[in-house]
Amino acid sequence: VTPTIAGISVGTFTSDQAFTLSGGEAGASVQYSTDNGTTWQAYTVGVTLSAEGTYQVMAKQSDVAGNPSPNSAAIVLTIDKTTPVTPTVNGISDGIFIANQSFTVTGGEAGATVQYTINNGAAWQTYNGAVTLSVDGIYKVMARQSDAAGNVATPSALITLLIDKTTQWTDIRPGS
Repeated sequence: VTPTIAGISVGTFTSDQAFTLSGGEAGASVQYSTDNGTTWQAYTVGVTLSAEGTYQVMAKQSDVAGNPSPNSAAIVLTIDKTTPVTPTVNGISDGIFIANQSFTVTGGEAGATVQYTINNGAAWQTYNGAVTLSVDGIYKVMARQSDAAGNVATPSALITLLIDKTTQWTDIRPGS
């Protein structure tokens, strides 16, 4: 009989994951592996996985006569506790502008969801490419990213700009 793994599931997690094994025969030697069966450890009590990385957890047992059970199916999980780096907003700066302004966001990690806001974080939108600000108004732009585990980066520095294409600006420089 193959032991049953309980307490963990397939996925990506931001915290420690713990599992137990059950269903072993009386007197059997129960073992588990966290590397898809490359190495095996004797099981006595619950196991906590705390180091960052990918685990392929399996279980097996050998009865008192030494007969091995089949290996259980692997449960593949990743622990990622690291907050991703803050992305960078490029192409715009603080100021007042009389024309459309466009920006890009760089620095997203592979598999991350990169988002931007134009209203100081009141609403976040998924970043899919260059963004053009074309409507008159005040924009408060930031970017952030969240990795596959759900860790969210600190938002980028706030960039505040005003687009005003309707006001007639007067040149007040001397000699004009």
